[in-house]
Amino acid sequence: MHQSTNVPIYQSTNVPIYQSTSEPVIPMMLYVPYIQQTDHQSADCGPACLAMAIHFLTDDRPGVCDVARATGAEKRTKGTTMRHLATAASQWGLSLTRKYLTIENIKAEINLGYPVLTLAQYDKLTTKDDPNDDTEFHGLHWLIIIGYTTTQCLYHDPHHPHGQCRRATWQGLINATTPAKRIALTIEV
Repeated sequence: MHQSTNVPIYQSTNVPIYQSTSEPVIPMMLYVPYIQQTDHQSADCGPACLAMAIHFLTDDRPGVCDVARATGAEKRTKGTTMRHLATAASQWGLSLTRKYLTIENIKAEINLGYPVLTLAQYDKLTTKDDPNDDTEFHGLHWLIIIGYTTTQCLYHDPHHPHGQCRRATWQGLINATTPAKRIALTIEV
């Protein structure tokens, strides 16, 4: 039985993430702080992802509730739209641009130093092998893509109890974002 050596590829204050030395090395990863959404029933995944981007790209440190209020969306809505997120982003000097999600677009944005927000069908992204995954949730869900390897994208999932620096194959990401028309929101300062 071959046992590969693991080397640290990302170190946060809480969670070291390891990758087998037999896998491709990460060409790029942004050190975007992880923020968990505050209320899993009120659909604040979009504001949580935007809060992560604001913390990474500016000197401001708004909480998820601050960003949620800035969207202008009513609390009882079933989710946060791109328009809501764009409204909130402008209050922190950021602009969001809608693009068709492709691997090339994601890599280009990450290489420029910008994380990418995307909307995914949650149950298509999670794995049933992980007991921490919430496969009972079948709705659309905002994620923030923070890096990539040759074969995978790295993202923060504000819904997942261990949502920092999760991984999905590129094909898994494409499959999960197809129900949402493969939307990517790119960010500019």
